[in-house]
Amino acid sequence: MVAVLAIALAAVAEAQFERREVEASMAATFKGPAGAIRKGKLELEVDNENTMVFQLSRKTKYFDGDKAAKAADVLPGVRLTVDGRRAADGVLEAVTVRIEREKPRSRTVQ
Repeated sequence: MVAVLAIALAAVAEAQFERREVEASMAATFKGPAGAIRKGKLELEVDNENTMVFQLSRKTKYFDGDKAAKAADVLPGVRLTVDGRRAADGVLEAVTVRIEREKPRSRTVQ
């Protein structure tokens, strides 16, 4: 009886752990200008009234368009696209941070 109970509890614990891993791996994309960047955190202004705070880590990847970039390239006010996910502990982590540059407008001659 004790062995059956132990197996059942182990199965429940494993299912909960797998659920947390799946939730943590699901990413969402957010766009907006960068706010403050300090102490491993990035603020992103997602609209005029809301700011999201992302945890930055050594796993966070940075891009400037399609090219690799560094964390130092991210400056306040620069338009960003951030792929983030909620970690198992509830913190919002930045998976990728992409600097968005305006594309030059083509001129048409008339």
